[in-house]
Amino acid sequence: MKSMNNIFSKDKKPEAEKKPAAEQKTAFYKRRNFKFGSVATLITVFVIAAIVIVNVLVTFLVVKYPLSVDMTTNQDYKLTADTTKYLKNMSTKIDIYIIDSESGFQNAAYPNTSTYCYKNAYEIIKQYPQYDSNIQVHYIDINTDPSFKSEYPNETLALDDVIVANGTKYKHLTSTDLFTTTTSNYGDMKVSGNTTEQAIDSGILSVTATNLPSIVLTTGHDETGYDGLKALLTSNNYTVVTQDLSLKKLDSKVAVLAIVDPRVDFTTTEISQIDAFLNNNDKYGKSLMVYFDPGQSTLPNLENYLSNYWGLKVGKGTLYDQTHAVNAIQYPIAETLDTTIFSKLSTSIVTMLPNTRPISPLYTTKSNDTTSALMQTYNSTALWVAKSKTDKLAPSASDKKAVY
Repeated sequence: MKSMNNIFSKDKKPEAEKKPAAEQKTAFYKRRNFKFGSVATLITVFVIAAIVIVNVLVTFLVVKYPLSVDMTTNQDYKLTADTTKYLKNMSTKIDIYIIDSESGFQNAAYPNTSTYCYKNAYEIIKQYPQYDSNIQVHYIDINTDPSFKSEYPNETLALDDVIVANGTKYKHLTSTDLFTTTTSNYGDMKVSGNTTEQAIDSGILSVTATNLPSIVLTTGHDETGYDGLKALLTSNNYTVVTQDLSLKKLDSKVAVLAIVDPRVDFTTTEISQIDAFLNNNDKYGKSLMVYFDPGQSTLPNLENYLSNYWGLKVGKGTLYDQTHAVNAIQYPIAETLDTTIFSKLSTSIVTMLPNTRPISPLYTTKSNDTTSALMQTYNSTALWVAKSKTDKLAPSASDKKAVY
């Protein structure tokens, strides 16, 4: 999912008097994920006292979700302080069902590998009842207790899956939720991380929350490649639906609107609907995520809306950095991060920006709006512009180097 490289925040202060509705004036996250053969992720953070636009592209999404355990060195099975604090304030009965015997779960290997990693998940899960007596862990052998499956008729339960339940509300977790993997150039899969704590916390939040945030992914503009984003949002308890804005207006309860790699421009009517959604009757509090691909065509209505009303100019081309290349991959690297917005990001993890388009602020302050950079690259970052859609990245000494 892919787009730019700089990160900008946009703050809009409330006005003393309501001004005439502008044709366009938006706030959005801007991120996109792939093109020219690679997949990248641009995460935009929308913080809004009125409207904040952040545009961050990170290859490792686990950076955004810090509740994970490194399985390769210094294994640590202790629950994080955030989790234990959350559990102390919870009084809801939670059942964690593990589809296996206790010994079987401890000695299980990741599917289709010889990596016996479930011991790590076991050590984490067993701590939850220690911090909250309302949580109970149950081991279910569906071979001897096949009736358990009938309680979850809409799920395909496999050995070592986990169900986090609060009465009839539940969340089904699989191996891909509990662990992260990497695949070598030869197709060999390796378990690289333990995300069990993150998954269990997400499950508990999912079954106890009364008002989960909702997000709409637009359709009708040849949008592609949002499966990964949809899975990421769903795993973090968003209610995700798709909608064609030309056929139906956005529900006022929707929290976030996402536009992922559109190939066809938005109509002026759709732009007006987006604007009204973000304005929210002058209450704001809504978010817009926009993902651009370096190889897509120009989208005048959408791009003009962002530049004319939010001071963000979407440039053409792809950014690369030969000086700070990681493993010969010339993805740009974020040199600076806004400490207020990204204070929880680990400084030991490199923030890479694959297949990133340039974005630049058209002003710092204008009327009640303020635009500031939240993330910037090294000054060794260069901009390459393809002459045709079939061109592959070909660095040249004439490519402009700058901080993007």
